[in-house]
Amino acid sequence: MVDGKTYLTNGRYVFVPEYGSGVLPEWKVIAEPADPIDSDCVSLAPGRFFYVTPQGFDNSPVISEFDTLAGKVAQTFRPERMNHQTRLQKLDNEWLVVYRVGDGEKEYDMAQFWNIKSGERIAMPFGRLGKYMLNQILPHPDGSTLLYVNDADFNGYILRIENMLEKLRTMQ
Repeated sequence: MVDGKTYLTNGRYVFVPEYGSGVLPEWKVIAEPADPIDSDCVSLAPGRFFYVTPQGFDNSPVISEFDTLAGKVAQTFRPERMNHQTRLQKLDNEWLVVYRVGDGEKEYDMAQFWNIKSGERIAMPFGRLGKYMLNQILPHPDGSTLLYVNDADFNGYILRIENMLEKLRTMQ
């Protein structure tokens, strides 16, 4: 996590290690979220992390920001045009990537980029990568973005895109 601490979840509780006189830490429960955490956790700020929970009849995703100091959810939001196969990833210290893994469902976005500080949202609609399906998004140290994609035959490729957010922003 960004704050240098380790947080652990068993799906129902959030734990933090406390080191005493022994070699092994004692795991202290710091929170019990209302919804189980059964997905990726991403931290963009000290003491806070994001996770996704499918909810409702259609299992549409809800993104929650959890404050470890307060021991509760600070905010939630429901991304539009995303399905139950939603994943989270950190692009940098401001941008949270909400993307989906799955086959070509044209009614859903492939990814959404959310600037947590400004609230700006940039969508990557279905078809923006041509015949490729998104599998993973990785920030490159030089500032470009690497996309791990698959074609219809499940052949994997890595695409390198300069100024990806700017390009997506101008296409909207």
